Amino acid sequence: SELVILPGGTECIAVMQQDGEWYLGRFDAQLNPLARSAIPVDPVGALVIQDATVLVQRKDGRITSLNLADLRAGK
Repeated sequence: SELVILPGGTECIAVMQQDGEWYLGRFDAQLNPLARSAIPVDPVGALVIQDATVLVQRKDGRITSLNLADLRAGK
């Protein structure tokens, strides 16, 4: 998995494991968790940032857009 530093350099996103599943997490500069995606993601899928969203590969292989602010699925 990869770690992506967000614009401004004070936060990052990375894939994290919790309860046997992999999720996308958003962390502050001290790596304190700020948000976690509700949907499981592929732990080795690429993370692509576009404007205020991040594209992730879901556990089932589909690509999903998540809002960078709260990691909720886009509409």
